[in-house]
Amino acid sequence: MKGSTLVIAVIAGGIGLVALLGAIAILLGLLTAKVFYFSDLTKASMSAGYPSAFDNAAQYLLREGKHQEAEGLLRRGVQLEDPDAMVSLADAIRAGWVSPHVAGGDFMLYGRAAKLGHQGAKNTVDRDVGMQIGNGLMRAIGR
Repeated sequence: MKGSTLVIAVIAGGIGLVALLGAIAILLGLLTAKVFYFSDLTKASMSAGYPSAFDNAAQYLLREGKHQEAEGLLRRGVQLEDPDAMVSLADAIRAGWVSPHVAGGDFMLYGRAAKLGHQGAKNTVDRDVGMQIGNGLMRAIGR
């Protein structure tokens, strides 16, 4: 808050480029502090075994392209029965970022998450089952 107020004051007062750059540096420092705070909170949540924390941290790593690190966190979330971690891991498998431990692992993960009430997983399972039925019918009629 103080950093953004300072930036506005500098721009309004026309103090100069050096002061503006200093104000921006202060603002960025405040934003960075918030990122580290979130990181510490996430680490504490994971240490406490809070299931959703693993998926949350993995999402950040996936966005950064750190797929192997994210995989470990997602698999830990799956062990703790977090349906969001199950869906995220299944999505990562389908995207080719992570290898399944068993054939059809992505479908099994969606199924587990659906049984735990995850609506997105239910939709994916319904769509995938419908596609399998449709493909089977097409083969049966010779198309």
